[in-house]
Amino acid sequence: MASTIRTDKIGPADGSADFTLPTADGSAKSALITNGSKVLSFATGTPSASNFLRGDGTWASAGGDNTPSWSAYNASTQSISANTETVVTLGSENWDTDSAFASNKFTVPAGEGGKYSISYGAKFNNINASNNVYMGLLINGTKNDYTVIGSADPDANHHYLTGNAILNLSAADYVEFMAYIYTNTDDIQYAHMSGFKLIGV
Repeated sequence: MASTIRTDKIGPADGSADFTLPTADGSAKSALITNGSKVLSFATGTPSASNFLRGDGTWASAGGDNTPSWSAYNASTQSISANTETVVTLGSENWDTDSAFASNKFTVPAGEGGKYSISYGAKFNNINASNNVYMGLLINGTKNDYTVIGSADPDANHHYLTGNAILNLSAADYVEFMAYIYTNTDDIQYAHMSGFKLIGV
């Protein structure tokens, strides 16, 4: 025959601490926690294999997505005029999780400020030993991170440059990919830029 013991508090035999019990059941597999004043309650939320119990007594998902994230590229050749910092055309996308890449630039969505890892690259064609070229990233139209190559190898006639930067961006900041050549007009191919937001930093 089943029996029930009803009480609103429970404590050790020596009476050193009486704990107040919850008045309602918690979620399946939930944890019983104390508020530090001998009042017990069940953690809020639903425990699962993919979350954990936080210090504030709530269940939260472990990890997170590195979004916003995007990858864009130029499927054709682009001419770069001499002595002009030229924004690289990136008219095609592999993905854009937050629809934040448009008109050759990524704009940080509202509420998504933080640190971003951004990679970029392009092949410079038809450059010679007297030409210096560089490429980089513009933040709100101002040069920030860039990769430089000095005099090109006259036997190679082309160079493929890549770069990577970790940038601290605020909402509404925008990032563009820029290319520059000092003396002669040049063509670039295979241009691309991709990036994602870092979590936990």
